[in-house]
Amino acid sequence: MTDPRWLIVLGLLALSGITTIRLTAQSVDPVRVPVTADGVVRATAVVDDVFVERRIPAGAIGGADWVAYLMARLGVRPIPMMPGFVVAVDSAAIHLRSRIADLPAQTRTELGPLVGFLDPATPISATIVLQSAGALAARFHLETVSVNGFPIPDGFLLPYLSDIGRRYPMLTRTGRDLLIQVPQGGRLTLAPDSIHLSLP
Repeated sequence: MTDPRWLIVLGLLALSGITTIRLTAQSVDPVRVPVTADGVVRATAVVDDVFVERRIPAGAIGGADWVAYLMARLGVRPIPMMPGFVVAVDSAAIHLRSRIADLPAQTRTELGPLVGFLDPATPISATIVLQSAGALAARFHLETVSVNGFPIPDGFLLPYLSDIGRRYPMLTRTGRDLLIQVPQGGRLTLAPDSIHLSLP
């Protein structure tokens, strides 16, 4: 059984929905696209089409399906429903926000020392930036986590994330960075409402 504390990171990170260049019917409205198991299937199809089978030169994945995809790769089963998350993607970062009440129950329990004394309606948010990690990897870095608009000091946050990082080899030891392998020449970039995958 997957350590439920990863749901905290994904609850704090919680990314958004998917569309491909050839399948444009899928909405990337961050309010209406929930994180679901179906998103894993859709995101995997785009990753396979661009990076694995190379059937198309580029595709775009919105936040919720990307989060579901990452959760599945980490072994989270089943994918929890998180309809209260709002995700906005721009060219600089992935911005996530929710309320404590909208976090999965296990996540709220694990977050106890940080948020247990707060009103369930208190907003919680996070900012994730995309960084290069060499020619064959991209790094999603958790830059800030805020509660009610106030950033959680690293002194409180880092020990907790480090413990998670030790448990999951896909994360760096800090627990703050998630590395994603890309093929030679492949690129992951952020754009309004989507994460783009491309090959030369």
